[in-house]
Amino acid sequence: MAENDYRPTLPCALCGEGEPSQLPSNGLCTFCRIRLLQVGEFRGVVDKELGRIVLLAPVDSNNIKRAGWRAYNGSGVLVLEFYQKLEAGDEADVFRYANVDHEWWTKFLTSESKGRFFHQTVRADKDAHPFTKIA
Repeated sequence: MAENDYRPTLPCALCGEGEPSQLPSNGLCTFCRIRLLQVGEFRGVVDKELGRIVLLAPVDSNNIKRAGWRAYNGSGVLVLEFYQKLEAGDEADVFRYANVDHEWWTKFLTSESKGRFFHQTVRADKDAHPFTKIA
C-alpha cells in the first residue's frame, strides 16, 4: 500500500479506533476530526516500518509539540514530535516508540502533564519501549 493511500475499512489514522467519517476526512474518525479542528494544525509523518503516515496532533505540553498513535503488531506505536531550539527551516525531532498500547494512549491524552506522564512510563522503560528517530 502506498504511504498516503487510505481505505475506509482501516481504523482512524490518529486514534486507531473509530471508523472514518463519510466526509472527506484524511482517514480520521469523526471524534478526531472535530478535535483537530479545535486544536489546530496536525502533521503527517511517514513511518517506514508501518508503511503509513502517522498523523500527529498538537498537544498541550511544554516539551511535546505533537503526538500520534497507531495500532501495530498486536499493540501500537507512539510517535512524538518534541519542541527544541531550531535553526530557521529545520524540523523538530520525531521519535517512534514501540509496544505502546491503546490504553496508555488514552491515559496520555487525558493526563494533566503529558511530558511527565510520558517520561514516567514509556521513557522510563526503554527496554519495553525501544525508540527510533524517524524524522
